[in-house]
Amino acid sequence: GSFQASMALADADVGIGTLKIPLSIRRLQPTGRAYSIAVWSYFQLIDFTDRSTVFRSWLLNDAGEALLYFDHVHLQEVRDEHIQKVLQASGRQGQEQQNLYGVDWK
Repeated sequence: GSFQASMALADADVGIGTLKIPLSIRRLQPTGRAYSIAVWSYFQLIDFTDRSTVFRSWLLNDAGEALLYFDHVHLQEVRDEHIQKVLQASGRQGQEQQNLYGVDWK
């Protein structure tokens, strides 16, 4: 849910533009607090372009205590043609893989 919430940072007129997937996380730090059902996300935007987003994120409980900290999360654009190129290079071009790994905006 934290990565989906980051898409709210996108331009409201354009939306999220392209699909972005996590490419790297510099540091992931659990705080040792017990998790709860109600979790809030707080973001600090570091860099945002059409093709990538870098941010820090905290998952907080209802009391505002940090449960999990993500440092320098890098989301990178991925398009259907990127996925298809990887499938082709790996020799996985069957219909099952096309259905499983395809990107279809609805």
